[in-house]
Parts: sequence; structure tokens; C-alpha cells
Amino acid sequence: MQNFNELAELVSTIEGLKEFNMEPGYWVNEQGDEVGVHLLIIHHEFESFNDALYLDLMELFPDNNDEYDDEEGCYVSTFIVNQ
Repeated sequence: MQNFNELAELVSTIEGLKEFNMEPGYWVNEQGDEVGVHLLIIHHEFESFNDALYLDLMELFPDNNDEYDDEEGCYVSTFIVNQ
């Protein structure tokens, strides 16, 4: 994994970026178990990821999720940074 400063520099180039952070959390694995992880959580406007950047992040962190957050009024992309 890249260090956090390199990752922050990459993520900060997202057009329409509202905020991002990395925080401890959990992920449910295929067996249904909760696994402790660090999550990269990115709040961004609709379709603000450029394709190349999104593909880079998906390659670095293949376990990810995107959803619209009504309260925040933006999309939230979550990537597992380590397992």
C-alpha cells in the first residue's frame, strides 16, 4: 500500500471532492465475519471520479462500495485499505 500522504495526494485530485478520511472500521467477509480494517472514505459529487483515478483506486483496493448518502447529499465511496 502507498503511504497515506501519497494516497491523500492522489485522492485530492478528484473533481467535486467534498472530503475524505481514513478511519478504522470493519468489513464483512464472504463467510459473514466482521474483519477489522482501515477504510478510505471519500465523499464526492455525482460522477466526479475520472475514470483513470477510479480504476487506480480499484486496482489498489479491490474491495470497495459506492452509495448515495441522502443526508450528506453526495456519493460516498468506501475502499478497504488493509485487511
